[in-house]
Amino acid sequence: MLGDGGLTQNVYFTCHPNDSEIPNNVKTILNNYENVNLVKHVDIYSYGITTEKGKNNPIRDALNALGVMGKKSENKFIPNDYKYNSLENRIKLIRGLMDTDGTIDDKGKIEFSSSSFELAEDVKEVLQSLGCIVSFNTKKTTHLDHHRLYIKDCENVGLFNLKRKRDKQVDLKKGLDYHYIKDINELEEEECQCITIDSDDSLYLTTNFIPTHNSFISAGIASQHLLKGKTEQLIVTRPLVTAGASLGAVPGDIQEKVRPYLKPMEENLRYFLGDENFDELLEQDVIRFEPLELMRGASYHNSYMILDEAQNCTLKQIKMFITRIGEI
Repeated sequence: MLGDGGLTQNVYFTCHPNDSEIPNNVKTILNNYENVNLVKHVDIYSYGITTEKGKNNPIRDALNALGVMGKKSENKFIPNDYKYNSLENRIKLIRGLMDTDGTIDDKGKIEFSSSSFELAEDVKEVLQSLGCIVSFNTKKTTHLDHHRLYIKDCENVGLFNLKRKRDKQVDLKKGLDYHYIKDINELEEEECQCITIDSDDSLYLTTNFIPTHNSFISAGIASQHLLKGKTEQLIVTRPLVTAGASLGAVPGDIQEKVRPYLKPMEENLRYFLGDENFDELLEQDVIRFEPLELMRGASYHNSYMILDEAQNCTLKQIKMFITRIGEI
């Protein structure tokens, strides 16, 4: 109904005569309701969902309760009850929408289009929750704007019920996929804190299902560079923002004073390098923990550098860190 369904007055949907699977599937579902019928209109492309005269239509009542009844095509959306449902139900939802408003060409290129910006955004969110890579484009027209999604890498999730479309779906994954920085805007200055969650890899999902924690990712990349000999040294630092105790209150030499602040990053490096390898590299001074406050005047050549908790840096500290980077 969210795809090729009519919701403004009566409850009906349209489909091509060759796609008889759709009305057959709808009829199977309607068999669970008493006195609800699927009626083929004189127009060969249209089917109505009706009840006996004088009786309530439970399908219409359900659509009313979800807030979608009466919506024109440009105002359709996915109700939260369906958008944030089980994996099985989200897959069924997407298949229904892709059978009607989705396309797939002979090369397996998959797209979804809608005149509703909100529906396109909702479909994008559900697809991303299934592991798909989705890009969004809007085309202005003389009538209604045309919102199109480009979809790939769906982790073996079949996106179609219709056999003619399902048989064309292939794995389009080629190389790595990237999210690009399009713009940077200045926000109000407030103290921030990195989030740590109860997970072996410390990862969690942010907006658009982008995985982070950044500290874990940067530690993984740095470890690869060390193990493959792509860098001679790893420098790890962070602003020493404390909760009451100053740097001088911590016993030991400068390395011992700094390491408690960088304990989360040390644990990440140990995860990738192993304890024995990490301790050996630390003893050889290949891995160095440096206080950001004491890096002024230094240059680090052929080094991989990590600035952890950078959100707590001042602008001057960030500029100072960047200018410490020497020859590569």
